[in-house]
Amino acid sequence: MMKNNEISIGIVGKGIGGLTLALALEQSGYKNIKLYEQSDTIEQSTKGAGIMLACNAMQIMKKLGLHEELTSEGNILKRMNITNENLKVLSCINMEPFSTLYNVNMVAIHREKLYHILNSKIKCEEFLGKRLEKINLVSDQLSMIFKDSTESNADIIIGADGIHSQVRNSYFSEVEMLDAGQLCWRGIANIEMSKYTDELNELWGKGKRFGFVKINSHQIYWYALVNTPYNDPITLSRLTYIFKDFHPDVLDIINSTEERTIITRKIYDFKTLHKWYKSRVCLVGDAAHAMTPNLGQGACQAIEDAYILSESLKRYDGEQAFAKFNEIRRDKASWIVERSRKIGNMSQLNHTIGIWLRNTIMSAIPSNFAYRDTKKMLDIYQYESIL
Repeated sequence: MMKNNEISIGIVGKGIGGLTLALALEQSGYKNIKLYEQSDTIEQSTKGAGIMLACNAMQIMKKLGLHEELTSEGNILKRMNITNENLKVLSCINMEPFSTLYNVNMVAIHREKLYHILNSKIKCEEFLGKRLEKINLVSDQLSMIFKDSTESNADIIIGADGIHSQVRNSYFSEVEMLDAGQLCWRGIANIEMSKYTDELNELWGKGKRFGFVKINSHQIYWYALVNTPYNDPITLSRLTYIFKDFHPDVLDIINSTEERTIITRKIYDFKTLHKWYKSRVCLVGDAAHAMTPNLGQGACQAIEDAYILSESLKRYDGEQAFAKFNEIRRDKASWIVERSRKIGNMSQLNHTIGIWLRNTIMSAIPSNFAYRDTKKMLDIYQYESIL
């Protein structure tokens, strides 16, 4: 009888979740792993973006032996501020108690740097330019059919291929995309600012917001969201105009960005699937529980998925491993999806009275409320049954 670590595993999607899963599986003793990525290169999705690795993700990275390297290559964050357009703080979450509690730091890092650190640690076979068309199950044999007419078999298949997952679309029930009515731009500014060294700031305006965080001594990762659809290619002059009423540092950050590197995305999510697995095919990350970026937890939740799935496969056989993974992870992921959607709606209010009321309430919320919800998001203790 084939042992668990002898089964063949096909991972579709070579993003942060797919790479973390491959690494976790290899460290658990799995040797027959293959990674399939539809893009020919990852540069387009990583060049102009940063990422916040919150303490939940960093606890997983510590278990994988990467905490120190990621900390040294990124920027440690001690505070997360919600402010008005002029950087007057409305709400502040102090991250130092969580760093002490979990014995890890929250780190902001260039997405490309994170990608290459993960990629350098895995040994499995990788196949680029593999766009999945469908998955077939014939006589208990799973087969991936790609658009280049090639085919590959695996004992189990993991869909780590994002919100528009072709694994999900070809093998599970169709999901209804929920349009957040927001457009997001992301970029990396090449600028040295002595201020804001260890904090993330998100400025809430009228129907728009701007967030930024240092990812090293000479670069700032920023993101901007607006309610009004904007279909033309974005320019620095247009962005400067949109955020002309924000703090001058915001305009300096925008104008220190290479225009061609700015990433534009519409914001979607969908109602989290109840069941993330079917006949030895399982979904992780945004493929199972896509969330808006308002809590900075998309990649963090994919990292949690990757580690918990690898631990479940190590401890349970076949579909039981998927069922255990689904049972352990679904409630938390669903809660974060819903909370992120609510935060997004609140942050993008477009009415003067509503904005005044929101800002007044946020300034009055006791710090222990924010601590409670943040701890719920960052805890991984609920996984103790298999950790």
